[in-house]
Amino acid sequence: MNINRLLHLLCLIAATAAQVTTTATAQNATPRSQMERLGRGTVAIHTDGGNFVGWRLLGDEGENVTFDVIRDGQTIARDVYATNYNDAGGEAGAVYEIVKKTGGEAGEPSEPATAWGKEYKTMRLERPQGGSFHYAENDSTDCYAYYAQEGSVADVDGFRCDYVSSPTIPVKYWQDIIAELNSHGKTIEFLGETDISNPENRRIDSCGFDYDYAWDFQGELARKFNDSDNADSLRAICDRLLAASAKVKNKRMVYLTNHDQNYNDGGNTLKDFYGDNRYLLTVLEFTFHGMPLIYQGQEIGDPDTLNYFTDAKVKWHLADRKMLNTVRTLVALHHTFASLSAAAPVEYIETAGSQVLAYRRGPVVVALNIGREPASVQLSGIEPGPYQQWLDSRTIGSGPAVADVELTPQSAIRLQGKGYAVYVKKQ
Repeated sequence: MNINRLLHLLCLIAATAAQVTTTATAQNATPRSQMERLGRGTVAIHTDGGNFVGWRLLGDEGENVTFDVIRDGQTIARDVYATNYNDAGGEAGAVYEIVKKTGGEAGEPSEPATAWGKEYKTMRLERPQGGSFHYAENDSTDCYAYYAQEGSVADVDGFRCDYVSSPTIPVKYWQDIIAELNSHGKTIEFLGETDISNPENRRIDSCGFDYDYAWDFQGELARKFNDSDNADSLRAICDRLLAASAKVKNKRMVYLTNHDQNYNDGGNTLKDFYGDNRYLLTVLEFTFHGMPLIYQGQEIGDPDTLNYFTDAKVKWHLADRKMLNTVRTLVALHHTFASLSAAAPVEYIETAGSQVLAYRRGPVVVALNIGREPASVQLSGIEPGPYQQWLDSRTIGSGPAVADVELTPQSAIRLQGKGYAVYVKKQ
């Protein structure tokens, strides 16, 4: 992976979010996250190309921070802007320290880190003295609780739990582990890899997961919306998502692609799955219901399938600017308006014709033209007054921008074929 290119892309997304969200009112500001008191977290790993050294950029450190890299007491790199460095001459056992510089002024070196001799670290787990236990009366399997303190990660606010619907894992296991991890004074959110709304998985509803995957929703979109032009069909799929979500206790994670769709199941890009609908469905993913997932490379248009068994690289140089700028703006919207939170209600807006789907969530108004021809529609029932247009599919390829507009229920909204627009009512 070209780390510097990846970091540059992420910085672009973050910078754009900061620019766009300056228009938000104080009441919509995103609260600061709870953070742990962390160190630099320096790790050095010996590879065929030398030693790869990585470290943390802490949450309260600004854009004017750079780093010097020290190996065995000698500075080998100065003013590194990234949070990693490849020391081509490094050997296993070399000791590294990182010095933060703010505006060119150096601070204290970090705790030293010795380069591992292999690309992994082996930790010995001792069987606990408390002995085994059973999760169910009719289950004779001996279970042990292990705690890998050396492998603990820091500042984690959530876990994705794989294959939680496995019939070999008792429900009580998930109930116990979620309760245990949430008992240490910090709120942790848990994503279960299953669709709990499926009747076969309803037993998982009692485990305490905060999110599950809206598998059925993505499956319907992938099967039916490669070349569909009908907004009524899309609304029916959305209605089924809302109905299924109402039956479970947790919130939903919605997505258009992931590792299975992109590679495991034959290999399909966003364009393969959704054709020209991929842009407007991305807007739907971020604004209709649930928590959106971005799979690696999706933010630049998902240009290729990724064989992650061979460490395939994202082709960042093939970025689709229209998709990238659309996702950048949608991320900013999500961080700015609480009405786009995972469980917030959605209200449809009636439009004349069958090719435009429109809805609102609080002050956020979304219009999607599923048809291939341009459309001019009125958004019946919207509150008249001043709005800001955050997304316009006709111009977003040139870069994110926010425009002031006046809207009434009688205003004609023009959308290009397969186009989209997002407005926010000024408070």
